[in-house]
Amino acid sequence: MIRYFKIGGEQKSWLEITREERLFCSELYHDIRKDIIMFVKFLNNNSSLNLDENTEWEIGYEVCFYRDFLKAQGKTIKSYNKLMEVKEKDFNPYPPKRTFDLCLFSNDQIVIIEAKVDQRFSKKQLDSLDKDKKLLTHVLKERGFNINVDTILLIPSNYPKESLKGFESKRIYWDQLGDYYNNKKLYYRANILG
Repeated sequence: MIRYFKIGGEQKSWLEITREERLFCSELYHDIRKDIIMFVKFLNNNSSLNLDENTEWEIGYEVCFYRDFLKAQGKTIKSYNKLMEVKEKDFNPYPPKRTFDLCLFSNDQIVIIEAKVDQRFSKKQLDSLDKDKKLLTHVLKERGFNINVDTILLIPSNYPKESLKGFESKRIYWDQLGDYYNNKKLYYRANILG
């Protein structure tokens, strides 16, 4: 144990004192990768999502979708945004650095997972998620893909529910993951930080 991580007379590890959301999401990403269908089943059982458990899924962490998807298509966001502004009068530019905590991908569906540990979602962030659903659908459709895009929130169980209007059945909790995975201590810690 590191001696300067002593808090209230008790020796702690870095994992016991960090509040960094990315650490918890990274751990979850690695747990999901071990058995992705197990996580798909978890989402089906704990939210209103109805995901196909018999299809191929992939998990992404810190997904900069617009940038990387367009680059893989031989475009840059800047050039694509310019092209689309000419093509469509009411076009909303794709945000170049927009990054999602986690994403589940199948051939028919994308699930964006946005997480909070010790902070709250602002109204702007929740509105942005709604906008992202539309933008992802649009960029995929423009490239010839008809993909259903969904969002789900990953939050502490004591998170004020009234502030999440529109996400009543599209949220999961850190303590549920603690009960589901063999990483209880870490996910319970994420849950109590809220």
